[in-house]
Amino acid sequence: MKKILPVILLCLTLALIFTACAKAPGEKIGVATIAIETPDKTVLAPLKVDIYAGEKAADVLKRITKDKKIHLDMETGAFVYVKGIDNLYEKDRGPESGWLYMVNGEMPLVGCDQYEMVDGDMLEFRFVDDWNDVM
Repeated sequence: MKKILPVILLCLTLALIFTACAKAPGEKIGVATIAIETPDKTVLAPLKVDIYAGEKAADVLKRITKDKKIHLDMETGAFVYVKGIDNLYEKDRGPESGWLYMVNGEMPLVGCDQYEMVDGDMLEFRFVDDWNDVM
């Protein structure tokens, strides 16, 4: 029993340290930049915004478009789909047109409702006239 007690105490200490280091949901974890572009105009010029623990790219988009009074239409369900921003909708400029998002210049392999933001991220939502030109 005397040999087990130090191991238990060490495990409890490590658990407390890791718990203390983890950011609580909603706690500020840094700053990211968000921008929204169409082929014709800049809807939202690059803007530095605070990001919070557990916040996904879709959450940042919802929060900032609401703050800036930019129209946003998202379909939610098993996943989030951006249908329209600033009254520009998928298929408005052809059958292959629509919104995509990029983080740090690359398209993540997960939806915007799954990508968890980190300090320093550059988040872009872009409208494209033809998905085939992007892929």
